[in-house]
Amino acid sequence: MPRIFHPQHIITVLFLISGAVGLIYETLWAKYLSHLLGNTAHAHTFVLAFFLGGLAVGYMIIGPFSDRTKNGFRLYAYLEAIIVAFAFAFPHIYDFSSALFMQAVKGIPADSFSYIGYEIILTAALILPPTICMGGTLPALIKAITSSIERAEKDISWLYFINSAGAVLGTLLAGFYLLPEFGLQRSMYIAGTVNAFVLILAFIGSYLPLDYTSDKQQIKSTNLRVAGPKITTQRYRYLIIAVFFSGAAALLYEVSWIRLLSLTLGSSTYAFSIMLAAFIGGIACGSLLINKQIFPKIDSFTLF
Repeated sequence: MPRIFHPQHIITVLFLISGAVGLIYETLWAKYLSHLLGNTAHAHTFVLAFFLGGLAVGYMIIGPFSDRTKNGFRLYAYLEAIIVAFAFAFPHIYDFSSALFMQAVKGIPADSFSYIGYEIILTAALILPPTICMGGTLPALIKAITSSIERAEKDISWLYFINSAGAVLGTLLAGFYLLPEFGLQRSMYIAGTVNAFVLILAFIGSYLPLDYTSDKQQIKSTNLRVAGPKITTQRYRYLIIAVFFSGAAALLYEVSWIRLLSLTLGSSTYAFSIMLAAFIGGIACGSLLINKQIFPKIDSFTLF
């Protein structure tokens, strides 16, 4: 089979485009909610929180399921199908949810805990379904191409870099071109159309002659890489706590930087786009650096 049609190359293209589309969705969702809530800070904060929360929940729920599936590409395609369907339905779901929200908060002060609670419920209902599916795409693709723990570690960091690089592109594209040129609803449909292209590629990839069965992916002891000192249960707990608060601090920085940039740029949409692009771009560069430094002798797949 020609090299350009190798499933690994298709995966690279898929995750690059899906990363771009995912952040286009996030930028559009933030704009939708800022119109409804009338509070840009709340809209940005809730969208960021539930976007990342949905990714985490999706990874946690769909990750173990992907280990049991025989065709990671097929699972990825099903997840993308749900995301595409939600994208095209989102304007109508938003209109319906907005009417319910306005009815529920009628007469409630905007600064009350009850009002904020309704804002949280609204954001969760609008954003969690597609982002949970997005969170499951990485373990699904890793299942499709990984044959050992060493390769899994290498490929995860490479896919994370590719996805983040696409996210930077998508953020800038949404904030500086799609929204000014096409508005919210048409931009959402454009993103959904591009996402549908990803869906078609995924289904094509699911029928390519790549062995997805677990029999061919048995992990041999010689493939296991011993790294660093043994992690005790106590040390593992401390590590989890440290990572949790590190993530919380990172998002506090991000929200604060968005507010600071909005004061300088005078446009919350541009500030949100620039901040997301810079933030995710830094994460992408860090992922690539770790990929090259920690795994210099393990070949990962690339586009070329």
